[in-house]
Amino acid sequence: MLIQQGLRAADEAHAKTFIEATPMGLPLYKRHGWEEVDELAIDMRKYGGGEVAREMLLVRPARGEGGGEGGGSWHK
Repeated sequence: MLIQQGLRAADEAHAKTFIEATPMGLPLYKRHGWEEVDELAIDMRKYGGGEVAREMLLVRPARGEGGGEGGGSWHK
């Protein structure tokens, strides 16, 4: 799976990763270690759409030897 390849590279680099997810995709990303830190809501009705679009903002802490260092603090 493409996610696993990217996370393997991130882990080797001891990198924190960020991603935006739709409500439908959220469970997939959570299974791979991302944590929800915030939500983005855009009222598409202002632009002719029919609803408020929601995206979750996620972070996956650095992993591997030395992982987790030098990050910031992420809170919802």
